[in-house]
Amino acid sequence: QALLLLSLPPLLFLLLLFLLVLFLHVHLYQEVEVTEGSDSVILPCRTSSHLPEDTSVEWTRSEPEFMMVHSSNQRNQDGFYRDRTEMDKDFLRTGDVSLTLRNPRDGDDGRYVCTVYRDQDVLRHTVVLKYVKKGQSIRSELVVKVKGQSEVNLSLFFHRTLSILGHSSADLLHRHLCCWM
Repeated sequence: QALLLLSLPPLLFLLLLFLLVLFLHVHLYQEVEVTEGSDSVILPCRTSSHLPEDTSVEWTRSEPEFMMVHSSNQRNQDGFYRDRTEMDKDFLRTGDVSLTLRNPRDGDDGRYVCTVYRDQDVLRHTVVLKYVKKGQSIRSELVVKVKGQSEVNLSLFFHRTLSILGHSSADLLHRHLCCWM
């Protein structure tokens, strides 16, 4: 299979390599998007079911400063999140320690860490919440055709529009890729 990759045209090989690196980078953490005006958002986190009785779960943030977002034993929750978070009460049986965040706000944007303390184990899962104001999301599909090869569809998503000299980020990317190929 390595020979198959090396026999690809250089441009297609670079494109596949780029997508592989992007795939590996994206899956180091989970990204969740919530749009302005949403009632709630779920930050997913799962572990094995039938957890021991002394298992505890903490959802924290470290930016802009350390905050206790939610704790299964109800300790030291930051006031910014008071009455806005909830976890499945049956998490010991199900292993679902996802966090529901009600009335998401612009200040909720950022990295959340789910920490599960189970026996001697400490398990961590990171979720990045992207808060998108209405009208700021742009989905763009780009079809790349390499000479003599089949088409490759790339679905690109821009969370915010970057405007440089009157051109959107989607326009700039499209022009750059057209000229590069």
